[in-house]
Amino acid sequence: MQKTISFLKQEFSNYYAQTDLDVPQRFGRREWGFFYFQGKGMQRHLAFNRVEELRDFLITRSPRHVYYSSAYYQNPEVQPMPRKVEGWLGADLIFDLDDEHLSGTEGLTIAQRLEKVKRIVKDRLLDDFLLSDFGINPESLKVTFSGGRGYHIHVFDPRVLTLESPERREIVDYITGLGLDFNKIFKEQAIKVDTFRTRKVTLKSKTNLPDESESGWSGKMTEGIMRLLDDMENLSKNECIELIQGVKINEKPVSASQAKTTYKRLFDGKPGERGIDIIREDKVIEILSPDSVVKIFLELAKNKVKGIIAGETDEPVTVDTRRLIRFPGSLHGKTGLRVVTIPLGDLDEFDPLKDSIAFDDQPVEVKIEQDSLEFELGGEQIELRAGIQSLPKYSAIYLMCRGLATIA
Repeated sequence: MQKTISFLKQEFSNYYAQTDLDVPQRFGRREWGFFYFQGKGMQRHLAFNRVEELRDFLITRSPRHVYYSSAYYQNPEVQPMPRKVEGWLGADLIFDLDDEHLSGTEGLTIAQRLEKVKRIVKDRLLDDFLLSDFGINPESLKVTFSGGRGYHIHVFDPRVLTLESPERREIVDYITGLGLDFNKIFKEQAIKVDTFRTRKVTLKSKTNLPDESESGWSGKMTEGIMRLLDDMENLSKNECIELIQGVKINEKPVSASQAKTTYKRLFDGKPGERGIDIIREDKVIEILSPDSVVKIFLELAKNKVKGIIAGETDEPVTVDTRRLIRFPGSLHGKTGLRVVTIPLGDLDEFDPLKDSIAFDDQPVEVKIEQDSLEFELGGEQIELRAGIQSLPKYSAIYLMCRGLATIA
């Protein structure tokens, strides 16, 4: 094991000697932290005034993981933490999304899980929320692959730097759809009113869907309902009824008969005259009467559409004004892959298991203990058996960092 650690430390040191360091803004105001191949716990409360100081440290110490603070401090090296925080000057807004935060990833390969994370980062967090709703300038944010199981977004727009934790939590709540006021989104409009004695009584009303062009969650909900209808149409009748039965009204599950009635109101009839066709065309839901069916459909929309549209992020990371985050350009000590900064225009095509490789393909002999081992790296699906194997250096380091191989 010591020989393997020595090999990894030397390779990490060589990497830092040759790579350009992507240092963050206000570099000298950041706290730095490091984990090593040997020893427990993080060494932190360090600061560097010059890039070459940091490089010399990385070459000499060969840390396994490299972190810096999202926060800026007057004196980032001061201890204990309460004294450091007295000189807090602000902090980047950080979003962290790993595959472990997602549902529906069971049975997927690592490549498929990472692709799912990337799609949420781009289509929801970036396009739907940060760039659109919040109007963040693309030049004021940075997207990185973590080198492990997910992606980070660093926002350094001046408007967010001095936000405290409660304000950052409000941003998370908005993105995840927590506390949405559906009465403001799904507005009822009276279409038949009568007078009873001296009072006006609404005899019939309709529930309008917001226009898809509306800003914020209103437009997103209508967009999501259209996608929900498409998804429901692709299900079998029994699957769709089962989906509807998953809804609860006032904490009571929808009965089988109610679910069948709702399905009938949505899908019975000629094409163009069905309930879903009218919802799509007229953006109204009263066609689903009786009222119980309208309530079921709205509840289905609230539960399912929010899951389709809402962004996902690791809340503790985003609300923390003193978080340490992986240094872009550093190596992830459990994979040997680089923490890669990705230009927004390249995000669609970015392949994390190929484009984050840091080492060359020179052969390295390693010993595999497991009877069989499968992994994907460098655009190849690799299958190995127990014993001595000659692998490209990047694959050998990947397996050694994961504890699946040792130097032969």
